[in-house]
Amino acid sequence: METIIITGSSGFIGYSLSKYLLNRDFRVIGIDVHNGEGEQKRLQDERLSQLIQFKKFTNICKDLSEDLSELKKYFNESNYVIHLAATPGVRESNRNPQKYVKNNIVAFSNVIEMAAKSNIKHFIFASSSSVYGDMNIPIDGLKEDMTGGKVQSVYAMTKVANEVEALVFSNKSKMQITGFRFFSVYGPYGRPDMAIWLFTDSILKDKPVKIFGKGLMKRDFTYIDDVILCIAKVIKIKRTSSFEIYNIGSMRPRTVLSLLSCIETELGRKAKIIFEDKDIADVDETFANMKKYTEEYEAGRELNFTRMEYGISKFCKWLIDFQHNIR
Repeated sequence: METIIITGSSGFIGYSLSKYLLNRDFRVIGIDVHNGEGEQKRLQDERLSQLIQFKKFTNICKDLSEDLSELKKYFNESNYVIHLAATPGVRESNRNPQKYVKNNIVAFSNVIEMAAKSNIKHFIFASSSSVYGDMNIPIDGLKEDMTGGKVQSVYAMTKVANEVEALVFSNKSKMQITGFRFFSVYGPYGRPDMAIWLFTDSILKDKPVKIFGKGLMKRDFTYIDDVILCIAKVIKIKRTSSFEIYNIGSMRPRTVLSLLSCIETELGRKAKIIFEDKDIADVDETFANMKKYTEEYEAGRELNFTRMEYGISKFCKWLIDFQHNIR
């Protein structure tokens, strides 16, 4: 049985990936600072309560922006590291940049350096579609080698910095390094600050739904199960190249109003909408081209990602149940 470190293990993607791997032939060492508040803390506690049921799971509470010497033994006994810990949110990052630099750049630097010193076979990390910035998107979507977009947020800047540092480490260490640019991941146990949660929660509580930029911005909403399968597939595969970046998105961008309509249909209720100006951190559209990933890991086979109607149905049912259980 191989051992894998997953940082951000009480977060949305980290929890989902940890649970998936624990149900297979992996021992998971989960590292998370567990510093959420309110709804986020309840979510973190619920996720963690499920993970600690597994005998193969080790839980470590640690701020990764601090000295990591006490974690050296865990890195030395591990085969892989998947770094998912970060502070998310493009809008909030512009209001609190120092927090994002600390949690997303300093912490990343600490983790990748520790991994490089510990003979880790494969270092995988979370990047973001936000690194593309605001640019004119081709008809077949954003490709990994596209540059020149105007980066709109401090959050995006931190992810660009992560990618650059990872490239440097790939040249000076023996680790294989892979970065995934995730596109608007959603699903059960998702983040309370994401539009899908906010819209659903507001409708259920008969509160107004805030829509930015007339609701015409498009996002490549990607269901969590599809993301997990894409990550898991590459963990043990040895490439000839030491460093690669891949998009992970549904390849079916939808407008924010289309998302809201889908939620309304699932709940059988209409939303009360308040339109607000688009935030400076918001880009007009995200749209993943996954040709690079499918050619390298799926022999060119087109991936059949979850349709949004099904994903929204699963999320709404989960959220109703989650909120009922915490009352």
